Amino acid sequence: MLIQSLNKNPLLMSNLFMDILSILKKYPPAKNENKFIYGKLAESRIIYWINKIVPCLDLDKMKHYGSEYKNDCIISTDTDTSIKYSIKVSKSGGSPTLINKRNKSEHNVNGCYFIICHIDNRKLYIFKHSEELDPFIRENHESIQYKSNIFKHLDRNNENYYTFQPSEELLAFETDVLPTIEEMKIYDILSDKLNDENSIYYN
Repeated sequence: MLIQSLNKNPLLMSNLFMDILSILKKYPPAKNENKFIYGKLAESRIIYWINKIVPCLDLDKMKHYGSEYKNDCIISTDTDTSIKYSIKVSKSGGSPTLINKRNKSEHNVNGCYFIICHIDNRKLYIFKHSEELDPFIRENHESIQYKSNIFKHLDRNNENYYTFQPSEELLAFETDVLPTIEEMKIYDILSDKLNDENSIYYN
């Protein structure tokens, strides 16, 4: 079971949580311009650190899978079982978007496996969507989301989540390092880089 494997590696998981906190500080999702960068970076670091514990492969980087609109990674916890997961991040447990409908008219999350990082709760929720969770679904013409009370429901069973454990390293990071991390003005940085690269061609 994935959660059991994560529980055996608290130091690696602390590293993951430090990365998540850093991303939150550098690219605050309250700014609309940061939402995509924040989400994709967090997804990437979750895959990176879980892969150090059990095989966890980024589907976007696997040619025989390619980009998938539902799933982000495939995890193998033993030699016979591989499961695709959709990864989401929520700072304070709002309504995480599960699917952006885009041009598809029919969608569902039946049977989907999720890893949702709830930062304020300091947890990774790891679960499969079942009919029991259908009442927590909110759907409109643009997206499918979980209602925020999904987390209270999942909290009732500790088999639904991994809790980031306190450690001296994590405490030192949150006390001494995190306050010094500044927001990245990523679009200003990219614009300045473009100026530097193209300056010889400008009139």
